[in-house]
Amino acid sequence: MKNVLKNLLILLVTILMTLLTIELLLRIFMPQTTLSDIEKRAITIFKDGDFIPFTTKPNSRSEWVDLLHHEFHVNITIDSNGFRGINNNLNIISIGDSFTFGYGVQDNETYSYLLNITNAGYYCGISPDTYYLCIKNLKYKPKIILLNIFVGNDITDIGDNEWVELNGLPTKIKSRIYYVDEQGRLRNKQYISNNFYNTIGNLLWRHSQLYNLIKYNFNLNKNKECITCENYWTNNKENFDKFVRSMDGIKDYTDKNNIKLLVLLIPAKSQWNNLPQQKVKQSLNGVETVDLFDMSQNQSLYFKKDIHINNFGNKYIADVIKWKI
Repeated sequence: MKNVLKNLLILLVTILMTLLTIELLLRIFMPQTTLSDIEKRAITIFKDGDFIPFTTKPNSRSEWVDLLHHEFHVNITIDSNGFRGINNNLNIISIGDSFTFGYGVQDNETYSYLLNITNAGYYCGISPDTYYLCIKNLKYKPKIILLNIFVGNDITDIGDNEWVELNGLPTKIKSRIYYVDEQGRLRNKQYISNNFYNTIGNLLWRHSQLYNLIKYNFNLNKNKECITCENYWTNNKENFDKFVRSMDGIKDYTDKNNIKLLVLLIPAKSQWNNLPQQKVKQSLNGVETVDLFDMSQNQSLYFKKDIHINNFGNKYIADVIKWKI
């Protein structure tokens, strides 16, 4: 029995020393990007919203570096109104998430800039329910709203929110997972979860070189739902119902205020079919849409590793919709 315990102890010590050695060698010769690195270099352009979880901070500047894939290094300018870039045309406003904002591209490479319209990406949050509240409370009355729906996660993003509700629509929205820190960075509460599994995983993600080497090379994040599968829409029925109510609220507001509403459907990278676009269009009650499903089949319009569109993708969108506005 003593020999068994002794051998077991030797084995554990050997494993531990091996892991520590690998960790040290990686740190010296092949440093990995950790969660801690990503958080330190996060963009500092956010503030708490009045009715929605967060919005963009007026007159802010930030550097945006892709530490994970090394595919971009750009600068961000937020004007005095909270919109990206300068010389914005307030008659036409483009509302949406990171695709609208111009993830990974310069101010003058976003499709909003190329169309000379206002880039309100992130200004209204990142989900259709926050878009609804934001549009209702816009300080300016545009002639056209270009509302961008990313079919990859805009439905599930609604599930991250809590509504203060009146007559089936939100009057205020709080996020279950996002908050803005004192430096204006958007933070995710899930990364500081008290759940044991998440806490250990996040601790390793935050600090361990070996863990991050394995995580990103063997794609440990492969747990996303299949948006092109029918069961995705069954599983997200509650979120989709809130999406429909939010979109109906937006249409009602724009109709009453004589604002043209144009919905842009942005596809996920390498999307197999257009089922998400079909589901969304069927729910929009006659709202004019631009379906960009075809661009998902052209990988040159996206970053090689990141899921977002690059400068070519932004130009593609601008060329497609310039005749619609």
